[in-house]
Amino acid sequence: METFFPDDSPLRFWLCNASVAQIACTVTWPPVIAVTGHAPCVRAWAPTSRDEPEFKPVQQLLEVDGERFVAVAVKGDLLVAADASPSGRVSIWDTTTWQRLQTVTADAPVTALDASRTYIAAGTSAGYVRVWRRQSAVDPTFTQYFQPDVQLDSLPIYTVRLGPLRQPGAAGAGAEGGAGTAAGDSVMVVHTRGNGRVSAWRLSDAKIIGTLGRPPPAPGSPAEAEALLSANVVCCVLGRDGTLLTASWVQGRQPLLQWVNPLARSGSEVPGVSQHLAGLTSRPMCCDTDGNAIALGFEDGTVWVWGALHSYQPPPPSSSSAPSAPETSHWRGYHRGAVGAVACLPHRPGGQLASAGADGCVKLWAIGGGQLLAVARLGWQVTCLAVNELALVAGGAEGQVQVLVLVSEEQAAAAAGHSSRPTEQERAEAATAPSSSSAAAAGPAVVRYSYWFDARSPKQAAAGASGGSGAGSSGGAGVCGLADEYPDAFAAFVPPRKQLTAADLQQQQQQQGSCSRNGGGDGDRGAVMNGDGGGGGASASAAEVEAAEGAGEGKASSFNMKAAIKGAQPSAADQAAAAEAEEAAKRAQLRAMGEAPGVARSRGAVQLDSATAALGRKCSNPSCLQREGVAELRAAGRGGGGGGAAGGGAAFKRCGACKSVVYCSAHCQSTHWRDGHKKECAVLAAAWKQQQEEEAAAVAAALADGDRGGEDTDSAAATPSPEAAATVPISDSFLTELD
Repeated sequence: METFFPDDSPLRFWLCNASVAQIACTVTWPPVIAVTGHAPCVRAWAPTSRDEPEFKPVQQLLEVDGERFVAVAVKGDLLVAADASPSGRVSIWDTTTWQRLQTVTADAPVTALDASRTYIAAGTSAGYVRVWRRQSAVDPTFTQYFQPDVQLDSLPIYTVRLGPLRQPGAAGAGAEGGAGTAAGDSVMVVHTRGNGRVSAWRLSDAKIIGTLGRPPPAPGSPAEAEALLSANVVCCVLGRDGTLLTASWVQGRQPLLQWVNPLARSGSEVPGVSQHLAGLTSRPMCCDTDGNAIALGFEDGTVWVWGALHSYQPPPPSSSSAPSAPETSHWRGYHRGAVGAVACLPHRPGGQLASAGADGCVKLWAIGGGQLLAVARLGWQVTCLAVNELALVAGGAEGQVQVLVLVSEEQAAAAAGHSSRPTEQERAEAATAPSSSSAAAAGPAVVRYSYWFDARSPKQAAAGASGGSGAGSSGGAGVCGLADEYPDAFAAFVPPRKQLTAADLQQQQQQQGSCSRNGGGDGDRGAVMNGDGGGGGASASAAEVEAAEGAGEGKASSFNMKAAIKGAQPSAADQAAAAEAEEAAKRAQLRAMGEAPGVARSRGAVQLDSATAALGRKCSNPSCLQREGVAELRAAGRGGGGGGAAGGGAAFKRCGACKSVVYCSAHCQSTHWRDGHKKECAVLAAAWKQQQEEEAAAVAAALADGDRGGEDTDSAAATPSPEAAATVPISDSFLTELD
């Protein structure tokens, strides 16, 4: 790795020291770079050329200074940034012209953001997700897509991820991966901490296609402690196959690493990892995965990498032998400071991993065996990383932004001046854990992050105030400096992620149950019907819930499908109770109408083979199987034969109003009237009347033509006159012919 900018003059995020919190860049070289951090602004740099690029700051973004931006994304020709204002503004720029295209609002402070070329998804502090969709490639306007918003929780949403939809069974990018899944489709994955649910939506038709959660634990039970640990997710990443990897941590507990795939409806603790984390109480700060390996960075300076066990299946619960933890390939590397960023680089030869820490170093590892390949000694604390095809973009705790060009070992050896080849001492330090029992005079062995912030307005910052200006400000306005020196002002300006307690989980369950009992209301944003007229319902069916739970048996998953569905739609128990009540009401109504035994009926409309048409007309009640010919034979067998063609009263009766439907019995007529014929009878009657009038007009026209011809007087004499024809009971003849 070689630094692109001189070591003593990297890019600066803000006028004064303010830590970089997030970096986004395009994947192609040279990258467009966008940065947010602990200052009231969003910044971007655009390259001037491809061969010898110079990165110029984008002046157009200065117009949005004044708000604390919490997230930024660069996808294709779009730069999307969201702020923490009460209205939750999301600003959209065109990266080719740097014109501000649009500003949309989430109506609540944004806590999570992700974007693609077509969709923008923002999680809010109110517990819902708002999604916008681009109109077309020609029209870049974004409109709200989900109506209403996706209400999943009462706690802030911290995880919203967009990615390509690759359902199980898809044979490449151009294949269809499931019902209604087309090439190029996208998926949105949302994790809600309060109810521990991970849900996925197919964005082409705004339908929920998978969701997993855990059942609500009983207060004071061991399951409550596990649910509390699992709910406190500190970092997560979405894999290429739609799997969400989450790392959770609670003070005094060992970290918990879980994977959840809502598309495949499976999830559990990552196998083979818990025994390695046993006894470790250090906080995980970052994670990443490339599908073949999982990397985790810890506050104590450890970089831990595991091989992903996709094929591992735990023994069924009925097995008498205790399940043994699988052996998982793993290795550890170390920094001398807290590790704030890890990034997998599967496109590099052999697969590589980059890690960055508070010790001021960015290290490049061989992901297979853990060999240290290169070290970039930046000299300032690195808080975040972004990946480009040829480079890494690093952000610092004092606002530095540096581009690290990824070069081969041969290029690094031939480079003049500074080289990133690790020394023997650095290799030894990378393989040895820093000691936590160092002498007090020497200070702690592991360097902690020292975050800077600037809560001043751009005018105040430009006025030349370089240090902290008043630590007594309760709201944080006008304060600039180290977070440790002004903790209250820093917390007011950059609210820390709240650690959930058992009371929070119980409150969430109560609110969720109340919402389900009340059936929504104005405050219930539902989960989710389609937007702008396309798509259908947005929830998995009860049958899918049961099938998913049955498929997940024996996989030692702590996730429960029924609990996951609750809140996004009525629970399976509620649906079953409603269906049972509806069925009981129908049975009571049938008994009141004189339902008699011996009538062959079906719940739905019956489709018979065309060969049965020879048995005569079918009863117009769609739930009846009876045909007129069968009724005649039965009547004849009972001695009911007589003079009528119907065979002793077995002929079907026609509706006296519309004359368009026939019934085998009065019961079929009354039930069909109740089930829908009441609404259509008047329409059918009008159509039948019009048909009779057209038939009468056709007969009259034929008679008139015959009179004008005069070629066959005998025939004309035998034909009734128009006046006489008008008195002929045409309708009776028509009915007789039909019958």
